[in-house]
Amino acid sequence: MTNTKVKNPSERGNGFIWALVILGLVIAAVIGYILFTGRTAQTNKVLDGVDVQEVAFDVDYSDNVISLVGKDATADTPEIDLYEDYSCVHCAELAKMSDADMKKAVEDGKLIVNIHSLNFLDRGQDGHSTLAGASADALAQAGDAKAYWNLRSTLLEKQEEIYSKWQANDMADVAEALGAHSDAVKSIRDGSNIEHYKQVATEDAEQLKAADPKGQVSSPRVLQNGQDVKLTENWIEEVSAK
Repeated sequence: MTNTKVKNPSERGNGFIWALVILGLVIAAVIGYILFTGRTAQTNKVLDGVDVQEVAFDVDYSDNVISLVGKDATADTPEIDLYEDYSCVHCAELAKMSDADMKKAVEDGKLIVNIHSLNFLDRGQDGHSTLAGASADALAQAGDAKAYWNLRSTLLEKQEEIYSKWQANDMADVAEALGAHSDAVKSIRDGSNIEHYKQVATEDAEQLKAADPKGQVSSPRVLQNGQDVKLTENWIEEVSAK
């Protein structure tokens, strides 16, 4: 008599289920890879053409003001207050025209720059000005001069390409690519610095209103000793000589 072994009906079913699980994991990995490489490619594209610079100055974050201070700066070093909005076209133009000279003056100990970030062009919404400002502010709070300067430069020099397109993850990815500290990158990615930054931007706007004869807020504005500086091609040289 021949014994016939009856197979457990669940054996084939279990194998099929495991095959589906493995297939699902493979698909998830492929999708994750595509998303990651796509975002990395976008970041690399935006950074393409931006000269990531070494810096020879410190970032001091006191009373919600970002100060660029060179190693050789003294109590007698001239200071300016620069008001800018990351959505402001003219702020981007000013950065392209004079940031290199401003950086050199700071590094040479000839000028201290106090940067006041504004978000008035968001008109009360959490728009590009707020997101970009909060991202740069997070790096300044961390005291990371190189990451702050290069993110600020990227946000201004690439403004036309990234305006209202970059989200928190994009800002965080670029900050990370620039070598920012992980805690600062996290605060950009999860938006935890936005409420603080909005308070900072409001304070900066109020300071600018108080200094303006008509009580208006506009950008870019540069003040020295409470007076407006004419933003000519040689304005850095002029304010450094005072």
